[in-house]
Amino acid sequence: SVTENRLATISTPAGSRLIGTAVEQASAPLTAGPAKGSTVRISLAEQVTYVNGSGPWTAILTLTFPDGSQLIGSVAGATVPAGDGGATFAGTVQVLGGTGAYAGATGGTGTYTGGRTGALGDTALPTTISLRVSGI
Repeated sequence: SVTENRLATISTPAGSRLIGTAVEQASAPLTAGPAKGSTVRISLAEQVTYVNGSGPWTAILTLTFPDGSQLIGSVAGATVPAGDGGATFAGTVQVLGGTGAYAGATGGTGTYTGGRTGALGDTALPTTISLRVSGI
């Protein structure tokens, strides 16, 4: 869910622009890896620049594990409007590093995909994150 919404809609000759920042937070079970079965807290601090509901976004992704260890990555993606008034989104994750049990993380990559059925900030954001971490 979106816990902080600092988005503004601006009318331009090219159409409606949605710009600003938002923070999304959730918890989810891990389905693979050494911490499989545990629940991780997810925080995504994003910056969006959409025209008529589509466009690029960037974000910092933080995964916090039950022991307090964290994995941190940068995400670059794009959003495309869907016919139901929502949108689909996809991005590529670049692992930047970690703390605690993940302090040795030297990199890695992954994907961040999902969608929503309504406006950003007004509806849930079902998302799948897949990561491969190197250095640990």
